[in-house]
Amino acid sequence: MVNGLSGAPSNWDVLCEQLRKRLPPQVSADMLLHRSQANVRFATWDGIDRCGQRLADEVRAVAAAPENASLTRISFIGHSMGGLMARYALGVLFNPSAGTIAGLQPTHFITLATPHFGCDTDGVSAVPFITWSGGLPLLGDQIRGLLQGIAHATGAALLRRTGEHFFLLDGGGAADSAAPVPEAAPEKGRQRQTAFGTADADQPLLYQMTEDVPSKGLYFYSALKAFKTRTAYANTDGDHLVGWANSSLRPLDRLPPLPPEATREARGVVLEDPLPAAWDRDEWRKLQRLMANARSSGNGEPAAAAKLQEYRGSRAYEGPTSHPGQQVGGANGSSSSSSVWQALRNGSSSSSSSGGPNGSSGPQAASGSSDEDWGASADEDWATAAEANTAPEWGAESSAHNNIQVTRKVLNWQGKAVPRHLVEQLSAMERLLRDAGHAGAHSSKQSSPAGKAGGEGPDGAGMAGPQLATSVVGQ
Repeated sequence: MVNGLSGAPSNWDVLCEQLRKRLPPQVSADMLLHRSQANVRFATWDGIDRCGQRLADEVRAVAAAPENASLTRISFIGHSMGGLMARYALGVLFNPSAGTIAGLQPTHFITLATPHFGCDTDGVSAVPFITWSGGLPLLGDQIRGLLQGIAHATGAALLRRTGEHFFLLDGGGAADSAAPVPEAAPEKGRQRQTAFGTADADQPLLYQMTEDVPSKGLYFYSALKAFKTRTAYANTDGDHLVGWANSSLRPLDRLPPLPPEATREARGVVLEDPLPAAWDRDEWRKLQRLMANARSSGNGEPAAAAKLQEYRGSRAYEGPTSHPGQQVGGANGSSSSSSVWQALRNGSSSSSSSGGPNGSSGPQAASGSSDEDWGASADEDWATAAEANTAPEWGAESSAHNNIQVTRKVLNWQGKAVPRHLVEQLSAMERLLRDAGHAGAHSSKQSSPAGKAGGEGPDGAGMAGPQLATSVVGQ
């Protein structure tokens, strides 16, 4: 678990409580819950690459500890900037020949209100409070113009190197902290011509993180692709730092409409993609075939048979968004981060969203597949989406960014439905992997590997392309 900007390990207290309380005993008993201590408070200002490198070193140390010798799988949960630090660390740790991260099988990747596209003054990566300022009486437009004019310089000055990375002001952060090359011979990485050239060019770090950079031993895209599921939670309203589109990997004109009751009364996840969207389309069908074959041969479990279902990807809403709070920038969400957007949109993602008093940006979670990926082809399925409402019923309407994590139990209690939903999603995905693993064992007469985190799932479970699952909760 990776904390966000200026955060600390204690920010995960509520989620850890929920994981221990709600996960099935056979899963929680053998699970190691590790709250990262590599980047705490002001150390998070040192830049995404340096923080990511420290996180990678910490993961290696934890995985190599003698008391953790039975670990076989690894999952990541990151809040806000923690999702970006985790993505960088994955690129450092991934072994492209073995398909492992620090020697472990990547399983679930989850982000909460993470600014995947960075920060800007308009467009998909707009910082919401800058947009909201335009609605202030009398001088709203002037205040917004002033904030837009000073945002980049101020962000870099206050947050140092991290601010430069957020606002894409760096010339190529990964070059300054090249990671060690994996022990195994690296495979040729994905490289595509883009607005910045190839992934090896001198370009902003967030853009490099949409690709593999084999020359530096960094495999950002391949590492994400190796996870069995990907999930992104996003706020639909009340998040003053990260907008709904940014954290759910959606274009501004494809934010799904929320049920009217969800934007005001409901709290928690109010709309979400179907669970299959957390998997790649082909991988989901492979998983279903394993369970179907086991059932037809008399070896399948009734629970597994009940889960057989057709693949359903993320909702794709066509047309102008119905959320005024997200109507910023050009009609197509153009901004200075458009190059990052183009790199990320080559896939599909699922998400969950939570509405708020104004029906704008509250938590949302996406899992499965949709039209925005982190490097795959535009036709690939990516993730499912779940929308939720986590905005406060009164006051502190900008607190959704921390409510989605319940950063502080006393102050951010209105987001308590999010950790509960997250754990329920994890439980459901773990049951599917376990059932598929049992079915695969029956068909191949071999047992699936097991470790502290449970069974490994079906053989050959590598996905054809990354997918993202997202859930949005109300506060």
